[in-house]
Amino acid sequence: MVVKVYGPRTAACPQRVLACLLEKGVDFEIVHVDLDHGEQKQPHFLLKQPFGQVPVVEDGDFRLFESRAIVKYYAAKHAESGPNLLGTTLEERALVDQWLEVEAHNFNDLCFTLMLQLVILPKMGQPGDLALAHSSEQKLEKVLDVYDKRLSESAYLAGDTFTLADLSHLPGIDHLIEDAKLGHLITQRTNVNAWWQKIASRPAWKKLKNLIH
Repeated sequence: MVVKVYGPRTAACPQRVLACLLEKGVDFEIVHVDLDHGEQKQPHFLLKQPFGQVPVVEDGDFRLFESRAIVKYYAAKHAESGPNLLGTTLEERALVDQWLEVEAHNFNDLCFTLMLQLVILPKMGQPGDLALAHSSEQKLEKVLDVYDKRLSESAYLAGDTFTLADLSHLPGIDHLIEDAKLGHLITQRTNVNAWWQKIASRPAWKKLKNLIH
């Protein structure tokens, strides 16, 4: 059964799901949703995702939205194939969940604000709020300082192996570097930079990057 992933392949949240499916070797089909023209807010799409957001996946008769819930589902459903992305012990799983929460609440919102003000609004012909972008960048620096300390203690965020905690950061950091031109936030932090080089060089992420371009 091919998994249908609704959303543009260039958006961060669909990319999180696609990266997980590629890690697990799950066949998928991307169903494009035109965010620029508000397709995600149209009645036919709201039947799939009542909040008008992407991605949504359809796996046979099963439908699921929210990218972090989706990646946890597929990491568990396909536990026997590809890398173990969830951790093995109760403690490891708890650390994966902890850093997924950090990504969602401490990292992602700041990333999104920076992308909106520096990239998305200007692309739409509207001025971005540079003061808000600057404030968000300063806050993100503090978050990444916490990451740098954590990554001085372990190779990956949740321990010594690559998990969803790391995978979930791939799209956001990539957008920061490639689109917002804020790569210095990563390169100026030795441990964060070493971690980024490791996770960005994974074959699944490289496949996804080829799929995007």
